[in-house]
Parts: sequence; structure tokens; C-alpha cells
Amino acid sequence: MTKPRKAFLFWLFIAICLTISLPQIFTNPTLPSGQTRAPLVIEEVLVLNQSGLTDEDGEFSPWIDIVNRSPEAVDLTGWALTDAPDQPTKWLLPARMLEAGAHVLVFASGKDRGNLSPAPPL
Repeated sequence: MTKPRKAFLFWLFIAICLTISLPQIFTNPTLPSGQTRAPLVIEEVLVLNQSGLTDEDGEFSPWIDIVNRSPEAVDLTGWALTDAPDQPTKWLLPARMLEAGAHVLVFASGKDRGNLSPAPPL
């Protein structure tokens, strides 16, 4: 099997998994009990990015668009993305405020940018 075909099948599998379990992949275990609606929502996912947005290195990486639907700013501390239900905090978002109605784009490139400052791309 060729490398592009393997990559396509991998990302197709990820897209199917995201579609099936979207409510379970974006978590914040620190939400107060009884709070039923999270202020942050995954609005869009692009799995096979071949000609769209590029990351800071100019590479076409899959990305996830997160929007704050609450009327107030939300601290991203404690929020996480995961593809493993048994690891709800697999990829923690860095501490950053997301204003009301604002979006943040997370590139799923596999690049570790968590220790960069100020405010590295996600």
C-alpha cells in the first residue's frame, strides 16, 4: 500500500471516529457538577488538509476549530482533546483565554508547541 493511501485511510478512520464520538473527544473534567452545557464546542474539523490552511511551518496539517459559544471569556486551562475515551486529558490545551464568540484553531500536526511563548499556535 502506498504512503499517500495509508495516510488517507488513517485520516478517514480518524474522521469516522470523530463523527461517531464527537461529544466525547472534547472534555473538561473540571467543569462544575451539574453543568450540562460546555461553553466550548468543536465547530469544524478538517482531517485531510491538502490545500487549505497551513500551520506556522507552511505545512498542510489536519485542524480542529473550537468556538466559545458562551457570553463570557473562557480559560482553556483544563480543557483537552482526545481520541481515547480512557484518556480524557490526552492533549491538554495550554492556559489561554478565549473571548466570547472567539475561535481557536488547533493544528493536529503532532508538533509539540506547548512550551513556546508568547501564545504559541495550537
